Amino acid sequence: MPLVIKVGGSLYDWPQLGPTLARWLRQHAPPQTIIIPGGGQFAEPIRRLSASHNLSDETAHWLALRSMNLAAEFIQGLLADCSVAMLDAFDFCVRDDSQRDSLPHSWSATSDSIAARVAELRNADLVLLKSADPPPGDVAAWAVAGYVDAYFPTIVERAKLSVRAINLRAY
Repeated sequence: MPLVIKVGGSLYDWPQLGPTLARWLRQHAPPQTIIIPGGGQFAEPIRRLSASHNLSDETAHWLALRSMNLAAEFIQGLLADCSVAMLDAFDFCVRDDSQRDSLPHSWSATSDSIAARVAELRNADLVLLKSADPPPGDVAAWAVAGYVDAYFPTIVERAKLSVRAINLRAY
């Protein structure tokens, strides 16, 4: 079964991210795994610029996707000894944009929703690697608590995705 893994941007400041992620991947990731990088500190400047300059959702969306590609390069650098496919978020969203049920161009659909959309299209299971355990409840409760973005439950419910959330810092 293919696996989509979203690496949360909240993990990027953790010095143990590289070795811990590599160990987790070696133990749990099948060959057809793809990693979706969270935006984290790479997307935060886009959020601030968007607020300061009242950027349109459309402009902020495409800029944030480009920042995810920087995050992907960062993760690849940490995983030098570990070969795994990394999503080019910008390219994926350009190609997916003309498809039925493509993602909205707003902050309501961030890297969590991109990971869910990739899992939906690949008929894959989804693992969210984050800095905290998920809150109690289903994915709708996770969105209300801010653990995932607001659009995430829409995709998970529509596609009937199998989703696991793991606190990688506790691994």
